[in-house]
Amino acid sequence: MKRSDGTDWELGSGNFGKVLKGMRGGVQPVAIKQLFRRDKSMEEAFIREIAMLKCASPLPCALAW
Repeated sequence: MKRSDGTDWELGSGNFGKVLKGMRGGVQPVAIKQLFRRDKSMEEAFIREIAMLKCASPLPCALAW
């Protein structure tokens, strides 16, 4: 999702990368995590974080890379 000036709608950033606002199916707002770098240990930590989020939230999580 882009702002009116054409820039990414950045919600924040952290150890893994930045978090952007997006739309799922054009109607449901979602947070999209974008990794800064990809190495084996970073991917494993990221996948563990997603697993924890899935357990903590009743909403579905989508993960693709």
